[in-house]
Amino acid sequence: MEIPRNIVAGDSVQWVDSLLDYPSPAWALKYVLVSPLTKIEIESVPDVESDGHLFSFTSATTTAWQPGNYSYQGYATSGTERKTVGRGLLSIEIDYSAQEKHDARPWLDRAIAAVEGSLAGRASSSQLVMDIDGSRIEHISHLDQLELLARLYKRRSARARARLMSAGANPFATVRVEF
Repeated sequence: MEIPRNIVAGDSVQWVDSLLDYPSPAWALKYVLVSPLTKIEIESVPDVESDGHLFSFTSATTTAWQPGNYSYQGYATSGTERKTVGRGLLSIEIDYSAQEKHDARPWLDRAIAAVEGSLAGRASSSQLVMDIDGSRIEHISHLDQLELLARLYKRRSARARARLMSAGANPFATVRVEF
């Protein structure tokens, strides 16, 4: 399986998968990419230079792909036969050239800012509709928002501690986190 692990929406993308047990053109190869918000199905064409499966997409095609993290399954078909040949994860990234602006902060930092803004009564409309643990911030009670904020702070502290440990620092040292 040669599917790229990262694709930027708006880029031209091309690769060839060569599967010895499922040569082209006797077999067709298809990938199904799924995320919580969308599903993308892509199909190969026979590669004229090998017995492989060619995947080729123009910039116009990938521009329509929704950025996000996807799980995928690949399967080969021949007539009525179908065989799953792989699965994995890939990321479709935002095309910055198509954006007016973009908040590049990590999700955890954006979530903390959104909950803090909501508690202070100054959250933007985009912050209020942010989804955390399956609920929009605007639908979470203030008491639950306080508990959520405490969990988010703990998660950020744990990540800071993990970064220090991976750099060889003492895991029992005081971890300083900026708020």
